[in-house]
Amino acid sequence: MDTLTSYSRKAEILRTETLKPIVKKLQKTIQSRMLEDSEPRVVPPGLIRAAAFELSYLLIRHRQWHHAALLSELAIDFLTSEYMIAGGPATHIVESALDILHSYTPRELDWSSEDYEREFLEHLIICSLISRDEETLAIDIGFGRNVMSLLKSALDLESSPGVFNFASELTQETFDIMQAIFSEVDESPANMDLYRLKNLLQRDDATPKNRLKKEYLQTLNKILASCWPEGKTEKQLKDLVKDEHFGSDLRLLLRNGLIYEEPRALRQAPLFRLSHKGYELTCMHFAFTHWHEVGNRLHLQDMPSAYQSTVLQILAKESVPQLQNLLETEGQYLSPIALRFVIDHMKQSRQEKGLLEIFSNLLHNRAHAWIRVEICQALPLSSGLTLAVERLDSLLNDDPSPMVRSAARAAVQRSRRKQSMPQTKSDGI
Repeated sequence: MDTLTSYSRKAEILRTETLKPIVKKLQKTIQSRMLEDSEPRVVPPGLIRAAAFELSYLLIRHRQWHHAALLSELAIDFLTSEYMIAGGPATHIVESALDILHSYTPRELDWSSEDYEREFLEHLIICSLISRDEETLAIDIGFGRNVMSLLKSALDLESSPGVFNFASELTQETFDIMQAIFSEVDESPANMDLYRLKNLLQRDDATPKNRLKKEYLQTLNKILASCWPEGKTEKQLKDLVKDEHFGSDLRLLLRNGLIYEEPRALRQAPLFRLSHKGYELTCMHFAFTHWHEVGNRLHLQDMPSAYQSTVLQILAKESVPQLQNLLETEGQYLSPIALRFVIDHMKQSRQEKGLLEIFSNLLHNRAHAWIRVEICQALPLSSGLTLAVERLDSLLNDDPSPMVRSAARAAVQRSRRKQSMPQTKSDGI
């Protein structure tokens, strides 16, 4: 794990203005308890400061679940497994920290301890499913190796030997929740948008967590989906949704940055449009509703990046000929994220000549610098195509962007390392 990235991201969360008073009180409590329960020669001050920082992030990150007994158990395990703090002192430290935090986190009155545990586990699972990679997940949730192993084991319960320090019942419960999520997503892939939306809104302190049921999330998702592509006025959205809590729903989406208000000319009501985050949380709904129309009525140039990427992933599974035709006719309109998927897909399919044609079209149409960086990062191609080498030389020597030239220089270095590596013969030759 990149330690600098980890500490930077966690510090950014802890520095949030509204959290500063809580964080200050929390870290003071954790450090004082650690000093009380340890010998300075056994646990040095530097280790105490590091553990206080990590534990305070962990508890703040999952502050909606302070009343889940499982959070306490996993936090204690974090201190014992990652910082080698004995079980007794670790329990004392975590319980003291939670005593501070309980006053800031109202309990859901109609939730039992079992409800809290299930919702907390579902929250961890959704975090793991939407995370880009394992390192990003570890930074996000703040737990150590054991919780990461728990989430991995639940994916393959039958072959898993169990997770160190955790009861087998916990792995089984995690597996059951995961399977229920997979079943819902198989039934309707757009349900993944609802889980992503729930995961985000759980962090909204003004929203009771027990309100985030499927029916309510579907209402919010309907508001979001209605804002694309041209935007809607408040009246238009209200007529579409017909919900008695529409006003508060709209404010919730605005407060969490999923939509924004666009002013218009005098006497014209403002339009509500999707933000970048809003596009990300409606991409499955859009893609599975409209993928048949892409290339005909809908075109890549009219779609935001998140929609492009998701549609291309569906086409790669459902209709490869349609994907190939779309890339041939509209490849010059790919966003950087969508291009990244196309690069991976075409490399795995060994379609490097087709990929090079897309690169050529993008460069011919003066693709912006971020696209040119993605092209550099994809080079050199394994087949060693002469035209690919020429494209890379041109980007290195002639591109006006220092960022692109730097990416091209790194690609040239990769190419040289590859050429200097000893060639191995394949089996049977």
